[in-house]
Amino acid sequence: MRFCDVNGQVLAYRHRTGVEPAVVFCNGPGMDQSLWEEVIDHLPRGRAVLTWDLPGHGGSGDGALDADGLADALTGLLEAVGIGAAVLCGAIPLRSDRVLGVVPVRVAGGSVDWAAWAAAGATTVADDLVAGWPGAEVPAVRAGYRAMVGRIAPQGFAAACRAMPAVEAEVSLAAPGAVVEAIMGVLAASAGPDGAAVRRAVLGEAHVDRAQAGATALTAPFQALITEGAWGRVWASDGIPWRERSMLTLALLAGLGNWDEIPMHVRAAARTGASPGDLREALQHVAIYAGVPRANHALKLVARTLAEEEGA
Repeated sequence: MRFCDVNGQVLAYRHRTGVEPAVVFCNGPGMDQSLWEEVIDHLPRGRAVLTWDLPGHGGSGDGALDADGLADALTGLLEAVGIGAAVLCGAIPLRSDRVLGVVPVRVAGGSVDWAAWAAAGATTVADDLVAGWPGAEVPAVRAGYRAMVGRIAPQGFAAACRAMPAVEAEVSLAAPGAVVEAIMGVLAASAGPDGAAVRRAVLGEAHVDRAQAGATALTAPFQALITEGAWGRVWASDGIPWRERSMLTLALLAGLGNWDEIPMHVRAAARTGASPGDLREALQHVAIYAGVPRANHALKLVARTLAEEEGA
């Protein structure tokens, strides 16, 4: 879990990098971000994901923000972690210029008078609240949920209740499969992956700017080809995360002896989540399956590039 100060409010969040639009989860009253784990497990592994705790909930600092304040907090958090486009999934349909679509989720069983719940407090309504959560029919799970609700700050719970929309969502948190299906539908309806944006996210702004500035009538069509094919299709795919793509790319470049491309992808690893240890393991495979000399030369290039980056 990480923490970010947004407009004076400390927010606890978890961020998985990947293809955008990112799926951003917004809790309901009494929840913390752990309740989305089953849904996240069923999303494509290459998709960017962000979860966060509302003020007064989970790991976030105590506070009480209305719907407009929560929307500002969300926008600030998206900016802080570098998410440019998102699909919002959750109980409170917050507004943001970065949100392309919303998947409203019902987080309590049956119809709820949220104003009455705000006045009553989280502990009083805990049984009714957790009845709409996955596995709540199991006594031990229900007890764990009640303990979670008991840790919520009263002012944070009341503010979250007041921010809830008047109309209950059709899809329920109690049915994670249905939530995933709804998310995938909204993602499909949103704009497709932007190869240029993916290329910049992986290789960095400076590298892409240099490549485009040096384009000529001869090379411009090639730049368009790799932007659309490599970045708009392969790297933009949800199939596997960017970390694994970095490792695969390095292994293939080394195995084929394409030395000139290796430093660029070593530098990109800092943005894809591939650690130096991950790169080392990829080259171990190269040594066994493609030859020790090629792996040895690639390892020297990796070490040199990492040293240059540390000294920059």
